Amino acid sequence: MRTVPRKPGAVRRFDSATYPAEPIRGGGNTGIIGRLLGVDYGTRRIGLAISDPARRIASPAGTLNAAGAARSDADRIAAWSAEHEVTAFVVGLPLNMNGTEGPQAARSRAVAEALRRATAMHVELWDERLSSFQADEWMNARELSRAARRKRRDALAAQVILQSYLDALQRGQAPSAEA
Repeated sequence: MRTVPRKPGAVRRFDSATYPAEPIRGGGNTGIIGRLLGVDYGTRRIGLAISDPARRIASPAGTLNAAGAARSDADRIAAWSAEHEVTAFVVGLPLNMNGTEGPQAARSRAVAEALRRATAMHVELWDERLSSFQADEWMNARELSRAARRKRRDALAAQVILQSYLDALQRGQAPSAEA
């Protein structure tokens, strides 16, 4: 059993075997804690970002090499998440600028479903339009080399996706999702 600070002076205790069943909920300070994993799914690399237990700040967490198959990629993500005490997932859904879905959106949906089956945890799909563009803008402002940009781009895009979701969650604009 682990203790995690909830509010000043308050502590919430939970058992990691039962805690992952709790859903993601919106609406500001909900009292629900636990790390979320943001996923930017690509055919070559999978960008990962992780939240703090209070679900306020997203940080880039690295990349995994993609196999290109939803089930095996979901298994890789699930194995990584088990090592980092993740309680739910936010998978980027790459929509076109007009809101329609293309082939990559179908692949992201397939990975999200495979991840849901592999972990029995909640998986939220979240609009990721312009997340890679924002990551590129951030890296260009810091004048990183091409190799450094390639290495960090997917994890930063995952951070943009997850931070967007966390901000909406705090404003009560993210969907209240029941597992």
